[in-house]
Amino acid sequence: MIQKQNIKGLTLVELVIVIFVIILLLILVPFPQRHTRNQARRTVCLSNQKQIAMAFIIYANDNDDDLISADTFVNEDNTNWVSGPLNKERQPVDWNNCSQENEIRGIQQSLLYKYIQLDEIFNCCSVDDKKFTNSPLGYRSYSIPSTLNGTDMPEEMEKYRYTKIDQIKNAAETFMLVEEADTRGFNYNGWFQNPEKPDTIVDSIGIFHKKSSNFGFCDGHVENIKWENPKTTNHFENYIENNTDGSFNFTNPENKDIQLIHKYYPARDSLD
Repeated sequence: MIQKQNIKGLTLVELVIVIFVIILLLILVPFPQRHTRNQARRTVCLSNQKQIAMAFIIYANDNDDDLISADTFVNEDNTNWVSGPLNKERQPVDWNNCSQENEIRGIQQSLLYKYIQLDEIFNCCSVDDKKFTNSPLGYRSYSIPSTLNGTDMPEEMEKYRYTKIDQIKNAAETFMLVEEADTRGFNYNGWFQNPEKPDTIVDSIGIFHKKSSNFGFCDGHVENIKWENPKTTNHFENYIENNTDGSFNFTNPENKDIQLIHKYYPARDSLD
């Protein structure tokens, strides 16, 4: 004879707990997918920078150790690592109001392009995934520090400029490529920091990888650097959202992130 069992329903407290667990699972389950996607994009970006860094070194080897210019403006001799935006007639376009097609034409005109032959290498795919309401960012998301043979610097900074690759004594600890976020729609010219002001960042940085940024170094290796100070990431993200004229300056004494940037920023010690 089968005995009947008393089956109790869930109490209100138990029901709330079950609902809470379901909601929590719905929130957490997509996380591994997002994490994997972000990690993949960061890896692609590092690969992009690796290819550019190697092209940077190969160019120097092919040209008597001369460094390619960090400048990005259009010039007749085409001596810069990338050219500024160009129209269909290959004429300069105002970088304040250029299209992605204009910018890609400038990349394809560049001296390094012949070593890479793919304009996507100059673009971090994580930038496209971010939605900025006020400020357009350029298609090319990487810049070379101005002191690596750039010319658009204050005259008093000229003494820090490298022109030959063999002048760089510690290539493994010297930036040659950085993710930049210029709010004018085009990362104009080199990425400049003032070596004499180690508590100040002059040009912006793109923080496109979950509170971190990718950098290429003069020996060809690449790194993802995570920013330690929340003020660093907050300042850069607020700049992108709220500044539309491209001006940038961030002074924060004792900020270890700024100190790290200046530690790795290329600044020639003497004219040898």
